[in-house]
Amino acid sequence: MNTHAIIPLVSLIAYIPLMLVTLRRPRIRLYRSFAFYLLGTMLWSFSSFGAHAPLNKDHTVIWVIFINLFFLLVVATYHHFVRAFLNKPNGIRVPLTYIFVVIMGLLMGFQVLRLEAHTGAEGGLFVSYGYVLHIHGLFGFIVVGSAAYALVQRFRQLSDPLDRRRIGYLLFGLGVVFLGSITNFSKSLGIYPVDHFANMVNALIIFYAVIKYQLLDIRVVIQRGLAYSVVTVGMTTGYLFLLFFMQRTFTNWPSYSSLSVAASLALLFAILFQPLRNLIQQGVDRMFYGRTYDYRQILLSFHQRMSNVLNLSEVAENMLYPIVKALDTKRVFLLLPEGEGGDFVSRFVQPYSTKWPSALLRLTRDNPIVTSIAVEGKALYRETIDIEPQFKGLWEAEKEEMDALELALFCPIRRKGNLIGILALSRKQQSRPYSHEDVDLLSTMASEAAIVMENAIMLENLKEQQRHVEQLFAKTVLAQEDERKRISIELHDSVAQWLVGASYRLQTCGAILNDSEKGEAHAELVEIEETIDRSLKEIRRVMLGLHPPALDELGLVHSLRQLLEGLKPDGIAYHFESTGDAIRLPASAELTIYRVVQEALNNVRKHSGATAVVLRVRFDPEGVSVEIRDNGRGFNLARTTKGAVAVGHMGLLGMKERAIMLRGNLKIRTRQGNGTHIILTLPLSLLTSQGPGNTGAQTSAGPLKEPE
Repeated sequence: MNTHAIIPLVSLIAYIPLMLVTLRRPRIRLYRSFAFYLLGTMLWSFSSFGAHAPLNKDHTVIWVIFINLFFLLVVATYHHFVRAFLNKPNGIRVPLTYIFVVIMGLLMGFQVLRLEAHTGAEGGLFVSYGYVLHIHGLFGFIVVGSAAYALVQRFRQLSDPLDRRRIGYLLFGLGVVFLGSITNFSKSLGIYPVDHFANMVNALIIFYAVIKYQLLDIRVVIQRGLAYSVVTVGMTTGYLFLLFFMQRTFTNWPSYSSLSVAASLALLFAILFQPLRNLIQQGVDRMFYGRTYDYRQILLSFHQRMSNVLNLSEVAENMLYPIVKALDTKRVFLLLPEGEGGDFVSRFVQPYSTKWPSALLRLTRDNPIVTSIAVEGKALYRETIDIEPQFKGLWEAEKEEMDALELALFCPIRRKGNLIGILALSRKQQSRPYSHEDVDLLSTMASEAAIVMENAIMLENLKEQQRHVEQLFAKTVLAQEDERKRISIELHDSVAQWLVGASYRLQTCGAILNDSEKGEAHAELVEIEETIDRSLKEIRRVMLGLHPPALDELGLVHSLRQLLEGLKPDGIAYHFESTGDAIRLPASAELTIYRVVQEALNNVRKHSGATAVVLRVRFDPEGVSVEIRDNGRGFNLARTTKGAVAVGHMGLLGMKERAIMLRGNLKIRTRQGNGTHIILTLPLSLLTSQGPGNTGAQTSAGPLKEPE
C-alpha cells in the first residue's frame, strides 16, 4: 500500500470516534447534521483510498467519480452542520445544495460531464477534470463561503471568550480544509491527497475542540464503551481460560459432557455479565467524575430521599447544594413565583453570599426567558438567549444583571405543564460549558423535584394564608379588647359615677326626712337605693368583664383568684393552686390566659351543673400551663363544637384561636357524666420574645402547633 492511499485511510479512521459520539443522539438536530457531515467525509476518504489503493486500476474512473460526488456531499453537509450549529433554520438553501449534489452525480455518472483518470507508478492519481473542477470550485466557494461568513458574523457578535473560541476552532478547521482543497487546481500538487490530509487535520481540530470545549459528549461514549469493553474482554478471557483448563485437566470427558459444561459456563457468565458491568461502570464513572460522582448520585436519587419532606427550605437546600458540587458551578439560584401568577424571584441561592443576596434575581412573568422555558419545557443556554431573535425583547438592565451573575443556564421545573420554578446556574468554576450530560442530569432531577416542590410550595402557601388569618384574627381581638377597655372606662367615668352620686343623694334625703314624714316615702327611698346599689354592682361586674383592671395593676394570679370568687353567688366551691415563680408575662399572654379561664368558668356556671372547680397555674422554664377541672355533667365535644359553629356561638373555638395566636396549645378533655378538663399551655420562649402589646401573630415564632 502506497503513501497516497494511507493518508485517506488514516483520515477515515480519525472520524470514527466522532461518528460514534453523534450516533448517540440522532434525534437532536445538531448531532444529526454533524453525522451527515461525518458520513460525507468518511465516504470521500474511502473513495479516495479506493482510487489510490492498487486494488483494481480498471475502475479508477469510477472511484474518481465517487471522489467528486462525495466531495460535493461534504460541502453540502458542512453547510447544513454550520446552520444547525448556529441554530438557524434550513430554509431553502440546504435542500438546494443536496439537489445540486444529486444532479452533479447523475451528470458525472452518465458521462455528461466526462472525467478521465489513471494511476501513476507510485500511486499518484492523475485526473483530467475538464469543466467539473470549475463547477466544483464555484459550488464550494459559494456554499462554504456562506457558511464561513455566517460563522464570522456570529464570532463578531459574541462577547464571551469561550463562545468565540468555539467558533474560532471551526473557522480554523475550515481554513485548513480550504487550503487543502485548492491544491486540486495545481497540476503538481493535485496528484497527491493533500485535501485528505487537510481533512484529517480538520478532524483532529474538531476532536480537540470536542474534548476541550465539549462541542459533543465524547466522554459519555468513552465511559460506556470502557465498561462494556472491560467486562466483555475480561469475561471472554475467563471463559476461554476455564474451558482450556477443563479440557486439559479432564481429557477423558465425553463430548456431550464437555458441551454441557461449556453451556453451563456460558449461562453462568451471562448471568454475571450485568452485575459485573454495573459494578465496573460504577468504578469507571467514579474515575471520570471524581469528587462529583457522589453528588451526582444524590441528584439522581432526589425524589427517593425527599419525597416525604414538606419544608420548602429543606427541599431547596438538599437540591441546590448537590447541584453546585456535582456540576462544579459557581452559584445556583432557585426562582419561585411570588403568589399566584406573580414574577419569579430567587428565594434560595447556594452558596449564599452577602455579595449576591438571594433576592437579587427577578424574572417577570412575561419575560421571554420565562415564556420560552414554560412553553418548551427545555433547558435554555445563555448562548441561545444572545442569538435567538425572540429574546431581543430583554431589557438592557436584565442582560446586565445576568452578566453580573454570570448566568449560563436556565432549567425549568414543571409540574403538569405548569412552570412552578426555575433553576438559574452561573458558569462553571473553570469556565467550561455545560455539557448535554450535565443538562440531562439537571433536567432529570428537576422533573423528580417538581412533585416534591409542588407539595412543599402548597404547604407553604397554606401556612402563609394561615398566618394572614391569624394576623387578621389577632388584630380583631386587639381591636375588641381596646373597644372593651374604652367602654369600661366610659361606664366608669359616666354611668357608674352618676349612680354613685344618686345613691349618696338618696341617703341624704333619707337622713333629712323627719319621723313624721318617713312613712311610705322613706320605704320608697330605701327600695330605690337598693335598686341603685344592685345596678352599680352589675355595672362594676360588666366593667370587670370588659377589661379587668386588676390584670394590669395586680397581675395574672390575683385576677384569676377574682374570677374564681365570682363563683360564690352560684354556690360553686373552688380551689386555686399556683406553682413556680409567678413572673409577669406580656400583656397579650396574660389577657389570653384570663379570657380562656373566664370563658371556661362562664361555661361551668351556665351549663355544667358542677359543684366544684379546681384551677391550677404552673410557671416553669418551658412555659406556662393552666388547668381548669370541674365535676359537672360534661358534654360531647365534637357535637357541641359543630353545633356552636352552626348557631354562631364561638366560645370554645375562640379559646382555641387565642391559644394558637400565641403558638400555644389548648386541650379539652370531656365526656358526658365525667366533667370537663381544660389544659392551656403557652411556650415561655415565644412569650418572652414578644412585646407587651404583641398579639403573638408573628411568623418568625415558628411552625404552628394544632390543638389536640
